[in-house]
Amino acid sequence: MIRVLLVDDQPLIRSGFRALLDIEDDIEVVAEAADGSEGLALARQHLPDIALIDIQMPVVDGIEATRRIAADPALAGVHVVILTNYGLDEYVFTALRAGAAGFLVKDIEPEDFLHSIRVAARGDALLAPSITHKPRPSTPWGAARGGNPAPGHQTGQHPVRRRRRREGRRRRRYRGEAGARGGNGQRRRERQPGQRKRKRERRQRQLRRPQPG
Repeated sequence: MIRVLLVDDQPLIRSGFRALLDIEDDIEVVAEAADGSEGLALARQHLPDIALIDIQMPVVDGIEATRRIAADPALAGVHVVILTNYGLDEYVFTALRAGAAGFLVKDIEPEDFLHSIRVAARGDALLAPSITHKPRPSTPWGAARGGNPAPGHQTGQHPVRRRRRREGRRRRRYRGEAGARGGNGQRRRERQPGQRKRKRERRQRQLRRPQPG
């Protein structure tokens, strides 16, 4: 028998899930709580297999309640499944880091919901189908993040990268031209082989000439 604790601040939501779970022969709802603090106390009292916890609740929210359950050695056998209206990525990551075994969105189909309860009770991690099938946004860096790059943003063709490459080529070309010029911008004279030696010999001959009296 799978023992389930429902933690949600909306009585109508709790009664709906309870009605769905009570029909199943292998699932039993052992307690209900309206906030995270009460849910933590009931989890210590009943030691359920599954704690279905909403995120946004008064007193103690679902993320903090999950963190406290995961940190309590006496509740090591309790698998927390976050059940919320919002399948935002930040909620998913935060809940999993807090120690949740799964994350479900409340628009899940009843048969998928019941299957998820059984999967979590076995100790397997799970995510709602609406989250795992969510398309990733098309961004220039989509390929690096596992998604598809946006049109016109193939690898190496991003506008910023193209501009940087053009600026780099322009700087290199300017340095090459400046290297062939003097400090005042005039082109240096290219010295021929032996030109310095001939100039030195010419100067020595001039010094050896007799000076007029």
